[in-house]
Amino acid sequence: MIRLLTCVLMLFVLGLSPAFAQSETQPELRLRQGSSLEGFDYTYISPWMLKSMRQKDLTELKNIPVDKVHHIEILKTKVNGNYESFKHIINQLSDEMNLIGYNRDGDKGVKICVEISPVEVVKRILVIKWGSNGAEHLVTYIVGDFTQEEVNNIFHF
Repeated sequence: MIRLLTCVLMLFVLGLSPAFAQSETQPELRLRQGSSLEGFDYTYISPWMLKSMRQKDLTELKNIPVDKVHHIEILKTKVNGNYESFKHIINQLSDEMNLIGYNRDGDKGVKICVEISPVEVVKRILVIKWGSNGAEHLVTYIVGDFTQEEVNNIFHF
């Protein structure tokens, strides 16, 4: 009986181990809350998805060292870019990071922010593009481990 109980207990513990391991590796998805906003499209791209994509699917991610990406989130809209909840999500995230690029041309523009760790590794990249007086937005949030040179190559600084 003790032997059976020990085996059941071991199976239970072994069954929980992957669940705990999976919860530890689950990324913090910062733009996901925007998926509930009407008129917004949210996309999450995991490293596994990146590796399984064909090269032509990666043209949008040109110059990004894909093997160093932990995950990518994309939030876009064509009509509701001035929505207060959307602005709150984006402003909260960009306020945590350092602004490295800003360009505005009429009603269109782009803002680029990064987070650099103490060991000079870029951990997060946030690119916000807008047009049509702020109504159209494309927000790309990339989490990974990049050198500053790799980030410069992405944006051609």
